[in-house]
Amino acid sequence: MEPVYPNKTKFTPGRFELLMPNEVKMDVKQFKLNRDASGIFSFGSTFSATSKTLGPFAGEIHEDATGQPIATFNDIRVSVTSLIENNKNILLLSLEYFITSHGWRSDPGQVSQQVLYRNSGGGVMFSEAFTSFVLNCNDNRRYDWFQVGERDILGWIDDLEAFTYLVNGSFFKC
Repeated sequence: MEPVYPNKTKFTPGRFELLMPNEVKMDVKQFKLNRDASGIFSFGSTFSATSKTLGPFAGEIHEDATGQPIATFNDIRVSVTSLIENNKNILLLSLEYFITSHGWRSDPGQVSQQVLYRNSGGGVMFSEAFTSFVLNCNDNRRYDWFQVGERDILGWIDDLEAFTYLVNGSFFKC
């Protein structure tokens, strides 16, 4: 049975999907960190790193029935950084954006967000479900940043060319 929310309209947008435009190029940076900086990552000496950043992008979640916006995303960026020292390797995955509500909110923990990392053919090489997406009634360009470390599946960063950002869940009128 569906829960009853007095004075609130339940809305399930289905799936918000932001695809990276084809004409956008990835920003790739290679750098080295000395022993002092590498210590925060449990590395013992200087190591090399490659960072790939996609963005900034913008997008909106729309109400299906009217096409009115529920929320606006600005400056969405997805980054993958590979840190390498000898045989140690870690990928740092990050997602960041500014979010603005248009009179809607989500319930904490009830809206998922996921990034699909794609190769040049569009195939998904890796996916990451970040901490739940949150939308508050008074959000006005509120900044959100999520970061995860990956130690097991590492080889796909070289083939990274694009991403898809997904948001799934229910939203309620404020």
